[in-house]
Order: sequence, then C-alpha cells, then structure tokens
Amino acid sequence: MKNDNEEFAEMTKFAETTVGLARTTKQILCDAERGPMDNPPMLVWHTEDDVHLLGLPTPDNTFPAYEVLASALSGAFTEFGVPRFVSVIVEAYATQVRNENEADDIQRGDLQKKFQKCDPNVVEVISVVTFDMGGKMVTDMLYYGYDDAGQPVFDEVIHDDDPTSGGLIIDVIESFRSFVRAE
Repeated sequence: MKNDNEEFAEMTKFAETTVGLARTTKQILCDAERGPMDNPPMLVWHTEDDVHLLGLPTPDNTFPAYEVLASALSGAFTEFGVPRFVSVIVEAYATQVRNENEADDIQRGDLQKKFQKCDPNVVEVISVVTFDMGGKMVTDMLYYGYDDAGQPVFDEVIHDDDPTSGGLIIDVIESFRSFVRAE
C-alpha cells in the first residue's frame, strides 16, 4: 500500500504527462489546420489499469463549463468506474487581477472580446486540473502564443501543488469526490 506522499508524487507525475499530452495535441492540431486552432476540452480518466481520454463539448451560455464537467464525470464514472486520478484540460483566456472582486466582475466572453481587440493583458492558456479521490489536487497552467506560421509557442508550465482557487468547477469536483466516497 502506498503512503500519501508516494500517491501524491504519482498524481503529480500523471499531471505532468497530461500537460505533455495537451501540449502535443495543440501542436498537432495547429499543424494539421496550418494555423491557430483550439483543442476541445478533454477529460483524462486514470483507473488502476487504464487511462481513458474523453473529448468534451465546448461550454457555452446554455451548457456552462461546470455542467459540462459534471456530466462528463458522471458519464466516465458509469463507463470506467472509480478513477485513481482525473485531469480536466481546457483552453481559456487569462488575465491578471488584483483581487477576487475584480475576478468576480469578469463575465463569460469578456476576456475573449478583449483578446480579439489585441488587449496585451489577456493571454491564452491551457489549464490542467488534476485531482484524486482523497482530496489532493494540482493545477498546471501552460501559457502560449503563436508564431508567424500560426504554430503555438509555449511558455514554461506554472505548476501549483496546493491551489487555493474556488468556484463552480471546484464545487463540481468536490461533489464528485463525495459521491465516489459514498459509493
């Protein structure tokens, strides 16, 4: 039986591998499309024996991200059983905020509009959230731009072993963990 430190180390290694998958997928898609192209959101489901990759629908105003994730977790649990680790991969726009209130004021689509108007404070990012069923979570942020040929150019990964973020996505993850523990 593995101790918590060994299990956390394995989850962190899985997260690193998932970030590599997201990076490679982005490169292949942009190469095939001969220019900038967004990956669909993805769920990577790691059981004791297998790893499953599931493409997810792109969230929109009628099917927001937290509902997409809740539906995907439920479906994957039904199909594959209890996961050892799960990674959620999404592409998004990001900006620096001074406080939580400023972040709360950002509405869906605001950053996309600013990005399209070439706002230098808005950047693109691949975000990977990896979690286990015991309460551990890590996040990885992979910021990127495009070169003149439309191919992604990535910054270094920003890894966080103890993310403090909240919100509806984290609420869905916590609800899913509670459900799995109750089963």
